[in-house]
Amino acid sequence: MNSGIMLTKVVGVIAELREKIEKDVPPEGPYPLVYAEFKNPDKNLCLTDVMLELRALPEYIDNYRTHRLLSCVGYKLPVPYKSTITVMKGTKEEVLNFLSTPEAPDRIVALIPRLSDNLEDV
Repeated sequence: MNSGIMLTKVVGVIAELREKIEKDVPPEGPYPLVYAEFKNPDKNLCLTDVMLELRALPEYIDNYRTHRLLSCVGYKLPVPYKSTITVMKGTKEEVLNFLSTPEAPDRIVALIPRLSDNLEDV
């Protein structure tokens, strides 16, 4: 995997997602799915697109009103297969703080080969 190109893509998608979270996600309560995505630049991986998404928790989960779920999703298009890995669960501020850390891009880049491996069998 060419981690330099992938890291650049992930840094860009994190910046895009942070902007959307700050603008579109309330500190409490439901909201529509917020996401940012990019085309996979590494043809050695078995996925076509990578997406970071932030969604509200279902009502049966503790702290569902204030906590959000940050996930990394890999797609294998044109067949609509996808693989999802949870990055973290926390408040809007905790998610924004995590996405601002220097280790966030590396942590997300490390998940992408796992997403690809999950899609190889489908």
